[in-house]
Amino acid sequence: MVNATTDLDAFGPQLPGSFDFTLYFEQAILSILPSALFLLIAPWRIAWLFRRQALVRSGWLLWAKLAVAAIQFALQVALLALWALPATQRTPARASLAAAVLALVDSVTIIGLVYAEHKGSIRPSKLLSIYLIASGLVDLAQARSLVSQRPLTLTPIAGVFITLLVTKFGLLLLEEVPKERYHDKEPEESTSGPINRSVFGWLIPLFYKGSRGILQVQDLGNIDRKFGSARLVSSLGAYWDRSRKSAKHCLLTSTLSAYRAGYLAPVIPRLCLAGFSFSQPFLVNRVTEFVGQPKDEQTNNIAGGLIGAALLVYLGLALTTTLRGGLVSLIFRKSLELDATAASKTNAVTLMSTDIDSIATGVKELHEIWASVLELGVAIYLLYLQIGAACFVVIIPAVVCSFVTERATDGIGPARMQWNEGVQERVSTTSSMLSQMKGIKMMGLTDYFASLLAH
Repeated sequence: MVNATTDLDAFGPQLPGSFDFTLYFEQAILSILPSALFLLIAPWRIAWLFRRQALVRSGWLLWAKLAVAAIQFALQVALLALWALPATQRTPARASLAAAVLALVDSVTIIGLVYAEHKGSIRPSKLLSIYLIASGLVDLAQARSLVSQRPLTLTPIAGVFITLLVTKFGLLLLEEVPKERYHDKEPEESTSGPINRSVFGWLIPLFYKGSRGILQVQDLGNIDRKFGSARLVSSLGAYWDRSRKSAKHCLLTSTLSAYRAGYLAPVIPRLCLAGFSFSQPFLVNRVTEFVGQPKDEQTNNIAGGLIGAALLVYLGLALTTTLRGGLVSLIFRKSLELDATAASKTNAVTLMSTDIDSIATGVKELHEIWASVLELGVAIYLLYLQIGAACFVVIIPAVVCSFVTERATDGIGPARMQWNEGVQERVSTTSSMLSQMKGIKMMGLTDYFASLLAH
């Protein structure tokens, strides 16, 4: 156990002679920084929510969350008072009072945010949940330090701090409970909390019902509002109407403008995935060094790579669904404006299926283009640190493979166009046949047209 008070005033970040952070680092970085960021964002969110109409009843859930938030405020007041005591002040910790004051202001803001989020949003607060998770995780490190490595003068503070940490996780659990809405037309996904959505817990009742019997269409419920075609077409249609149709890539620029948040959403998870991927060899190398040696406190945490991969995949799927819904609605609206001769080959109907499937498939690979270039540069640099100039040899097969891939894929574009034209012709023929089905049956040509469509 480290009891030297001089170490408490050092920034660190590592406490000398211990597998721990210094108190100054924990409070200045792990405590003050999240509190300051929360105070910058939360007031804007509260003001926006108070301007909205109430969507949720008060009920027991609101009062339970307000009670826990009030207990958290009282504990923050007690914690600030303990840090301000003369006996505690003799222990050097320069950021203690500042961190306690900011945490107290945070607790007041949380009370207002809890009320505003509960009344003005059908979905549990993402901002509050993220703050509680982030601050709770970093507070775990500080609680461990206060218990195991601090002077006896900080023992009462450690007790209050741990109790405060419990209230944070209690408020987080209450925030995950679905609210009592004024109407029950919202899908389960829209009313689930961030943790429930991240682990797809809202699907468990559906899986259970499916295991007990056959699922019907009405059992699936409604889709999330953000995937509704009425909302998507209004967003994409506004940019499409303002665009110059003769310009090159006008559809691409319109979709990028309409769904820019969705396009940018996978960037951070993709960067995290790359970082975790590059961290794995270093982790394996370090673990290998400890093989056969006595067990120490080193951890083997490589699950972050899987988390990054899951975020990338499911955010990419959400983006693809958004893009698909908007494009289908836009094409359908355009098809209603065409005259009969322009729509004779049912181009719009074909676009709704084949062409949009091609676009959606390409969107999923969009972030792999820039990420692959970034990963190649970082990989060569890391390899250079290990083996020196010999790392540049790997550039040769990379260039060769890129050249071969480019040559091998030259025919994909024309082949895809030919495929789409074939699908378009088939859809057009099928549509014409169905519209004339009565006459075809009267003339006995059913088998002929069936064989024609089959070939």
